Amino acid sequence: MQEVKIYTASPSDLSPPVQSESFCVDMVLASDYAELEAKYAALAADNDKAMESLKQGDAVVKLAHEKFSALAAENETLKYQEPKLAAMMSCLDAFYSDDDVPERAMMTAYNILRKSVGTPATDAFLAEMRAQAHKEGAYFVANRMLAAWDAGFIDDTAKNAADIARMILTSTEFMADAPEGDLIAHSPMALSKISPPSFAKECSHDYGNLKLRRSADDTLQNLRRLFQSR
Repeated sequence: MQEVKIYTASPSDLSPPVQSESFCVDMVLASDYAELEAKYAALAADNDKAMESLKQGDAVVKLAHEKFSALAAENETLKYQEPKLAAMMSCLDAFYSDDDVPERAMMTAYNILRKSVGTPATDAFLAEMRAQAHKEGAYFVANRMLAAWDAGFIDDTAKNAADIARMILTSTEFMADAPEGDLIAHSPMALSKISPPSFAKECSHDYGNLKLRRSADDTLQNLRRLFQSR
């Protein structure tokens, strides 16, 4: 219906009759009225969704504003930090207890002073950034492994390749509590123990020609394809 059609009728001709002081009344068809009600309900639902999206957007903006305001405040504090008396006394005690080696004593005092400055907002922000980087790294590794298997560099079954990729992806659930040593790069010596040097060199050379699938969606598509081929 493009527009509302309004009809006129005599009040006495309607069923039931309509009490009116006029000799005619305006009316619409019941089918048109039902269609208008349906359109109104749909518009109301869309409006509710839009309002909810606006509320969520406002909440995100507010959270970001609070977060960056806290970061700015901590940054300003670091620029013009005035050490507390207790921290200063600890620094002096540490320095004079090891003043036979001034450089070491100075570094000890500096570390005490540095640790006395709390930056919880900055620490939380950096932890969030590291967690996101770890997840992206896990997807990257899984995609590289699947690309290598797809190109024939990994001689194993589709099931095993899919299991390894899934294990890499689920490792993101444990990264927050992982020990520091689990998040550092392996040395060339450690890598040489995993695979022969010739194989590692060959793979590193040929990996450059592989098409990298970086996104999580591509990884999941690769997993589904592997399971279908089993």
